[in-house]
Amino acid sequence: MKEKRGELFMNIIQSSPGLRRTVRAFFVVMLFAAVILTALSIYSKTVFAASSWRMGAGAGHPAALGFEPFGMDIDPDNGYLFVTDAATAAVKIFDLDGNTTGMTLIASSGSFTNLLSVKFDDAGHIYVTDKQYLYRFDFTFSSGTYTFSNMLKWDGNIAAPSVGRLSFPQGIAVYGNDLYITDTNANRVLKFDAASFSPTSNPEVWSGDLDPDPAVDATIDHPFGIAADSSGVYIGNNKSIIQNGKIIKLKTDGKALIKAIGSPRGFILHSDGNLYVAVNGSDSSLVTRFDLSLNENTVYFTNNPISIAPTNIAFDHTGALYLSSFALSAVYDTVWKQSLGSPDNRLSGLTASGVTLSPSPFLPNTQDYMASVASSVTATTITPVLNDSTASVTVKGVSVTSGSASSPITLSKGDNMIPVVVTAINGATRTYTIKVTRAPYTDATLSGLTFSPEGLNETFDSGTYAYTANVANSVISIDVTPTVNNSWATLKVNNALATSGSPSTVSSLAVGPNTITVSVTAEDGTTTSDYTINVTRAPSAVATLGSLTVSPGALNETFASGTLSYTANAVNSVSSISVTPNVSDSTATLKINGTSSVSGSVYGPVPLAVGPNAITVVVTAQDGVTIKLYSIIVTRAPSSFAALGSLMVSPSALNETFASGTLSYTANVGNSISSISITPTVSDSTATLQVNGTSSVSGSVYGPVPLAVGPNNTITVVVTAQDGTTTTPYSIVVTRAPSSAAMLSALTISPGALNESFASGTLSYTANVGNNVSSISVTPTVSDSTATLAVNGTASLNGSMYGPVPLAVGPNTITVVVTAQDGTTTTPYSIVVTRAPSSAAMLSALTISPGALNETFASGTLSYTANVGNSVSSISVTPTVSDSTATLTVNGTASVSGIVYGPVPLAVGPNTITVIVTAQDGVTQRSYQLDIFRTTINKSFEPAVNAADLISLSLQADEKMLVLSPAFKADILSYTAETTAKKVYLNAKTLYTDARISLLGNKLQDGVTLELLPGDNIIELQVTHPSGPSRNYSITIQYLTAGTLPVQPSGDNESAMPTVALNDITGYWAETEIRKAMAEGWVAGYPDGSFHPEREVTRAEFVQLMARSLGWKEPEALNMPDYADIDDIGQWARPAISMAVQQGIINGYEDGSFRPDSPLTRAEMTILIIRTLGLPVETDQSTSFVDNSSIPAWALPYIVEATKLGIVKGLENNRFEPNGTATRAEAVVILTRLLNQK
Repeated sequence: MKEKRGELFMNIIQSSPGLRRTVRAFFVVMLFAAVILTALSIYSKTVFAASSWRMGAGAGHPAALGFEPFGMDIDPDNGYLFVTDAATAAVKIFDLDGNTTGMTLIASSGSFTNLLSVKFDDAGHIYVTDKQYLYRFDFTFSSGTYTFSNMLKWDGNIAAPSVGRLSFPQGIAVYGNDLYITDTNANRVLKFDAASFSPTSNPEVWSGDLDPDPAVDATIDHPFGIAADSSGVYIGNNKSIIQNGKIIKLKTDGKALIKAIGSPRGFILHSDGNLYVAVNGSDSSLVTRFDLSLNENTVYFTNNPISIAPTNIAFDHTGALYLSSFALSAVYDTVWKQSLGSPDNRLSGLTASGVTLSPSPFLPNTQDYMASVASSVTATTITPVLNDSTASVTVKGVSVTSGSASSPITLSKGDNMIPVVVTAINGATRTYTIKVTRAPYTDATLSGLTFSPEGLNETFDSGTYAYTANVANSVISIDVTPTVNNSWATLKVNNALATSGSPSTVSSLAVGPNTITVSVTAEDGTTTSDYTINVTRAPSAVATLGSLTVSPGALNETFASGTLSYTANAVNSVSSISVTPNVSDSTATLKINGTSSVSGSVYGPVPLAVGPNAITVVVTAQDGVTIKLYSIIVTRAPSSFAALGSLMVSPSALNETFASGTLSYTANVGNSISSISITPTVSDSTATLQVNGTSSVSGSVYGPVPLAVGPNNTITVVVTAQDGTTTTPYSIVVTRAPSSAAMLSALTISPGALNESFASGTLSYTANVGNNVSSISVTPTVSDSTATLAVNGTASLNGSMYGPVPLAVGPNTITVVVTAQDGTTTTPYSIVVTRAPSSAAMLSALTISPGALNETFASGTLSYTANVGNSVSSISVTPTVSDSTATLTVNGTASVSGIVYGPVPLAVGPNTITVIVTAQDGVTQRSYQLDIFRTTINKSFEPAVNAADLISLSLQADEKMLVLSPAFKADILSYTAETTAKKVYLNAKTLYTDARISLLGNKLQDGVTLELLPGDNIIELQVTHPSGPSRNYSITIQYLTAGTLPVQPSGDNESAMPTVALNDITGYWAETEIRKAMAEGWVAGYPDGSFHPEREVTRAEFVQLMARSLGWKEPEALNMPDYADIDDIGQWARPAISMAVQQGIINGYEDGSFRPDSPLTRAEMTILIIRTLGLPVETDQSTSFVDNSSIPAWALPYIVEATKLGIVKGLENNRFEPNGTATRAEAVVILTRLLNQK
């Protein structure tokens, strides 16, 4: 630790002479004994040869130096030692034995301050640094004396302010034009251009980390020693003893090598290729040698105290190593020399066999020699003789013994450089160079030329240059063996280098002549000779195939070259085939179906017709004579492709995008389009077409096809494939829009006429008729025959008389609504018919009750009499006017025509009753008088009550009594009742047991069960008594059901269906059809003016409606199946059900029932309609309804057919709802459409 601390002081005092003196005085006493002992120890261990010394070491050594030698270098040319002396500010000069010459180098102006380093370059300059400046001097040496001139002083503050002055620069290196200075205390290296160095030079500055790799620390820190060569720059970081320094080698690639080491100072690169570093190293050495990769290999000046600080190193021309050092002890302020061996690297003799060297004689210091020899001298040996036997020598890199010849060295034509390198024992090398120039040969002939196989046709002769040869067709390559007459000549066979005496293969002989050229070039590179061989190769006679394939598909037979006939099969989709023949011999040629083809290449496509197709492959051998014919019969199957490639309609277009796999299409056209054309194009041209069963041509227009209004225009396109079996049906449902024309072309009335002239655009008309005209008929005629008519809301026929329309007195509005075929466009026409009021003021009948008039009534008789018994205290009068528009008063009180007025109280004796009739015109009146005589109490003419009176009347249903309105009373003859029961029990009893009750002409006993029809059922009871009196009782029973249709039983007893003005269908979607059906008389409304279009329809009711709408005649005998529930089938429905069953329109259920009262579903209703039309249906069809999947399979074909005919349509959102119940409105509409189909 003390020694390292001493080294620390050495590093510090280098930059401060005053500090060095203080420290040295301080330690002089303390270290005196240690210094003496150390000196004695080193002196005793170090044995200096005559060529090794240390200044101040005593006898046999040069005198002590007397100052601190920081900088040191040797003049390489003149052999003098230069050492810096900071104390005298001079560089002192010594000879190589350490003796002072008395010569010094001082500044030519000013003086050096703290001299630090000195260095020679190879250009006659010497560089010096002190603590702040860099100097350069030119020098000359003559007669043992140096002359220094042209001092250049570089001051950084002046030359390059950004760089600034130096701070104790302690290292200098010169390599080529690069001058490096280690600026120690500034932690940097300055790089100058030595060739242009001047006081104003601006150097490059190196500082910080020189390696970009963060893993490598190449930071410059207190640089001291520096050296440079072609591989890089070596920098020594001179750290203190507390922290080791390092050697940094900055390579030319920018990367750095790092060697950690103590405190390196001076550097020098020796000619032995090693780096020498002044450093305290192993074995207490002062100099360590490293290879250029910074691997340590040798140490020098060993076994010395660590207190010695080695500073700089130099070598002289003998290879001796010099070291400057200083220490706390002045005894080591000195210069050391150590001889590393003899430096003699010279030859004393050098000869070459068969060659005369020039210059001659040999001189040791002459290193370059030359000689010229004839072309025949093709080798020589070199004999070197060493001047110093300890040295070594190599000839062309091969070690040779001094005085012995080297191995023979081949001499090429021209210059042959032979290096002879002598290495002294100290590693110094010297290179002698011998350049032997040999004249080239000019011989460019062959001594032999052979040909294999077969051989040349001519005998070879060196002077004959053209030859021929013949080979069979099977020979495709030959060997040519040329032999040169002169071994230094070179050969080429067909421009490819060849070896004399060795065969050269020439491949790929063509059929016919092939020229082979053997070129011989003499060694002189100029003289040449060409030998030619014309080789004729016979043509091939092979005319076979090596393989034969077809694509697509394959041959049915296995191919063999000798088999000439083949077959193949292709499906219809293969319309062409390719053939790939391969000839056995590539020289053969091919023709397929007469057209040239290339072997191994695909030929085609060859078009294939349906059926057999012959393909011929003709192979012609290279000789042009030999031919073989191969054949392939390809059978193509007929097409089974039955699809359209396109489908168009004109005018208009399909609603759906056409795709071959889509078979159903729709199209819409306006009403003005009465026909359409179809253009179908088949995908496969071999397919045929039928449009609506008629043959058509693919791609041609078919038509025109007439179009009906609506979706009932199905056009079928059937494609039949070429095979005649495969077919594909396409269909187009063309919907022709209905007409929107809703105008009349004529409008007349009868009797009478319109007041205005008719015009289509005039919608309002008037007419006047007399009172005697109680009704009028209207005849409207539409402009477009497809339009429909409704007169007063009732369907009417175009051009047909509608009526009679009853006329009330006064204005009567008759509306004629024209609805265009589109069902939307309507035009309302109106006629206001004004009927004059009536002047009729007469009675048509007049009765009293009880009793009767004495006179027969006649309208013109105005006075009547009657007699009644005393028991009759009042009487009723029933006057009936001839003209229903007339009004009545009885005894001044208003009365209703045909209605009983009374009772009028009767006094005993005569009583007058006056009946006044006032005509409709309000002016004309007529008065009728009745004189009624009531007898006195003692006289009686008849019983007190009517003998035909009923004593009771009741109705029972479902074990409950129905309510009669009004309540029963014997003299009340008319009643009403309502029930939801299908059957009721009627019970009636007479006042007198001998009275008789009749129902429909049949005697009624006590009671009877009645089956009711939906709606009103009028029951008439006739009661008679043998004494003469009779009464007629009337009961109206209204049978109410959810799906009631107020139809009447058919048959002979059918009663007239009253016309009811409906109040719940105005604006209803089925209004037109309902009014039309009512006008035709096969359906009616309810007495209250309602129709109830949304009520359900039962199975029995719908069959009855079908029978009435179609006008079925009731059979003489019913053939009703014996259904399990036959008792539930009303008599009114049995004839219609019987006829429907016989026609196969309707059937019962599997359990044997008919279920007449079950609601009818929409699917069932559709089936009944299609069966009624007797239309066939097709299975495996579907509809476009969104709920198609919910339609039962048994109903789907019927619904498809009905949809095509336009009989049924979907509900909202394009749903069919097959299981929904049919309503009254739907029943009327579908039956109306059925009638349109008939």
